[in-house]
Order: sequence, then C-alpha cells, then structure tokens
Amino acid sequence: MAALLRRAKASTASEPSEAGRPASLAALGALLEQDLIHFSEDEAGADVLYVPSPGAVAALKESGDVFGSALSRRHQDAVRATPGAIFRFPLVGDEQSAVEVFITDWSPCHAACAVAIHRDHRLARRAGRRRQPGFLGRYVHHPLTGDQLPVLIADWVKPDFGTGAVLINPAHDTADLAYGRAIGLPIRFGLTPAGVHPGLGRWLVPPVIKTGVAIKSGLFDGASHGEARQRIFDELEAAGLARGHTDRKVAALPIARLRFSDAAADGLWNQDTGSLSLEPEATSAAERPVGFEPSAALQIVATLREEGADGGEDVWLVAAMAAAEAILAVRLLHADLVGTPFRPAVAKVVHRVEAGRADAAAVSDLSLLVGARSGEVVALRNQILEQVSSFLASHAQIKAMARLVEDRDGHGRFLERLRSARAQIAAGDVHEAFTDLRKLQKELKAALETGAASKQEYDTYTECTWLLLDEAA
Repeated sequence: MAALLRRAKASTASEPSEAGRPASLAALGALLEQDLIHFSEDEAGADVLYVPSPGAVAALKESGDVFGSALSRRHQDAVRATPGAIFRFPLVGDEQSAVEVFITDWSPCHAACAVAIHRDHRLARRAGRRRQPGFLGRYVHHPLTGDQLPVLIADWVKPDFGTGAVLINPAHDTADLAYGRAIGLPIRFGLTPAGVHPGLGRWLVPPVIKTGVAIKSGLFDGASHGEARQRIFDELEAAGLARGHTDRKVAALPIARLRFSDAAADGLWNQDTGSLSLEPEATSAAERPVGFEPSAALQIVATLREEGADGGEDVWLVAAMAAAEAILAVRLLHADLVGTPFRPAVAKVVHRVEAGRADAAAVSDLSLLVGARSGEVVALRNQILEQVSSFLASHAQIKAMARLVEDRDGHGRFLERLRSARAQIAAGDVHEAFTDLRKLQKELKAALETGAASKQEYDTYTECTWLLLDEAA
C-alpha cells in the first residue's frame, strides 16, 4: 500500500522497529475485544473484516484534510448516514444487558416477532454459535409490549449497518417477509390501510410498509403511521429504552487473511467463537491452525500502537491513489487502536507515473516523497525522476569520498544551510528541503574534491540523508 512509511529520527535515534506478526495479532485481538471484527470464510481460510466504531468514523472528520482534497472527499463519501433510532431489547434473565437494535421505521414495531443478529455479533461469538444459524437459545423483552422475542443468528444481517442486530417484522418489510416465510415465523400486522379492519374474512396481504394506521398497539390504535412512529418513540425514550440515532458507517474493510495451514501456523482460530490464540495445540475441534497475513494498513497501525505513537505526527506516508481504501483503513484503525486521529507529518497521494518509466525502487521511493508538498497529489514525471536519480548518483559519489573529509569545524554559512535542511526534513517539509539539499550537495561535492570539506559539514549532510533516505549515517 505505502511506498514509504518512516518515523522521523533525530541523529541519535535508533532505527524504527518493523511491524511484525505479534504486533498485528495483538492489534487484531484488541479489535475483537471491541466487537469490531467479522469473518468471511471460504474453503482456504477467512478474510478478516473490520467495521470501524462510531468514534473512529467521527475522528475521520476531525483529522482534517491531511491527504489533499481529492482523497479526503473520497474518504468522506465513504461514510453513509442513515437516520433512525436505537431501541434497547433487554435480555431475558439478564435485564441489565440488552441487544441494541437500529430501526428506521418503528411505527409497526409492536408486531415484530424476533430479533436477528449477524454471526459475529458478540452474543453469537460468546455463545460459541457463530457457525450455527437459527435460534441462539436466548430471548429478549420487547420494550413496548413486554413480549419475549427469540434471538436468531442470520447470515444476511449486515455487521456494518446499524448495530449488527435487526428487528424482524415480516408483515412490514420485504426482506423480513422472505426470511420469515423461509423459516416459519409468524406474520403479525401492526399497520393496516386506513378503513380496512382485518379479520373475520378480511385478510391483509403483506407487506404493509409505511402506510395506514396502527392496530393491535393498545394506546396507539388508530394513529396514522407517522403519528404512531412519533408517539411510540416518545414513550420508549422517556423510559430510557430508545434514543434517536443517525447511523454513520463505513463499509467493512479487509485488514487481514487467515489461511488454514497445518504447517508453519501462526496461531489457532476458533471458528465457533471467532477468537485467535497463540497456543501451540488445539484444545477443541473448532480450533484450526492458521497462517496470519495482516494487511499493510494493519501492520502500519500495529507498529504505531506498539511504539506508543500518538497522532502519527512523526510518520511519513506516501501511497497511490489506488490505495485510497487502504489509507482509509489506516485512518480508522488508528482511531480505534491508538485512540487519536491519524495526522502524519507527510501525507502524499500518487496520481500517476510517467509512461515508460521503470526506475529502481530507491529512485521511485524518493521521488514519491519529494515530488510534492504534504497534502498534495504527486505526479511522477520524468523531470522529478531525473532529478532524484542525479541526486542519488551524487550521494553515492560523496559517500565514496568520505576519506577526503578534513577533521575541522565547518564554514558558518554553509553549515547553517545544511542544518536548516536537516530541520526541514525532520519537520516533514521534505519537498523544500530536497530542493535546498540538491544545491548543497553540489557545493559539498566540490569542497570534497578540493579538500575543503569539514567533518562537521559532512556529518550534518549524512544526517540529512539518513532522515531522507532512511539509511545509516
């Protein structure tokens, strides 16, 4: 994903640590604890999908336009907003806990017959039932009627919409009707067209959607669809069982792959609970050895998390526009795993590469970094590629002439300019620093050739290149 990921270093700092599997596995474990992970399985393994928390989605907006307007707009457009409400359905036998259900039309909610959750919902995973669709073995209290509704596990419930739990009301929703008929759920009416009184030979045909008046609702009978909706919400909100909510979600993002493997496994994956373990041997038939393949986005954030980074202010990140989704994952994962918005010191997006170029990695990497200011789109044209190629060639020549350095203090003005370039690079202003450093490089090379270069000047130059090229001084 990223052409470059570096941590800005002072001249005495150690090399940055690599994001290994342990750090990524620990990060994944933290996301599982937050109920932000679900799995899409196939014969060879499972894709690990991440559903960002509401807080992470809010942080996406707070982090600002750090990647340039085009990419930031794409990220903002990835957030879908759906107005509605969240109703609490207390668990029977554990009324302090509840299944929270996001609903967009609750006017006929008193006729609902069940609550359905997705297979990686915390209730399904903690019951060890994620591979067993159907009745979970638990009931919830309907907050309006007091009826006890069964909790069902259903593959079609979307974990990245609402709360990952839905109210099943077959008489008033097309999808619910198809599901209810497939497994034999009752079809109860809570709305009827105005003037139509069902029963005694007058039969309603489902679904009745957002129309008519409330029936079999007690206090709300005869109220129009809109009036019933408002009065039901007011009653439940007053009782602390409902709250208005606009669901702001990003579609689930792939952040890792679990590969079934009997050899060289990284851990054990319990298919019934969705949990990952680093234990060497399985203790149940549900546990399978898996290889763990974290995405670049997860590795990046896992590294920052392990190193105790805050907002990523000392990170340089350059990536292709095609990696917009991966950059989005970094921003959201950072909020959920580190707890702060992701604001790298350098953030650039590559728009295109000049046709016919096949430069060495060192040339293309540095070109990406210095080809534009932070927050701007980089277009790798021949001009910048040739400049970088020339810079790297001169750098190699300077290193080869290190023996010619004189052990003395440097000249004031020249040394001052080198130190200024070093400060610019450390602060993330690499575009301007590169322009200055190219000029300084020519002067240093000429000084080396005449025996006029000091050790202080040479060391300051190598500190600049250490920061810029990520190489040892």
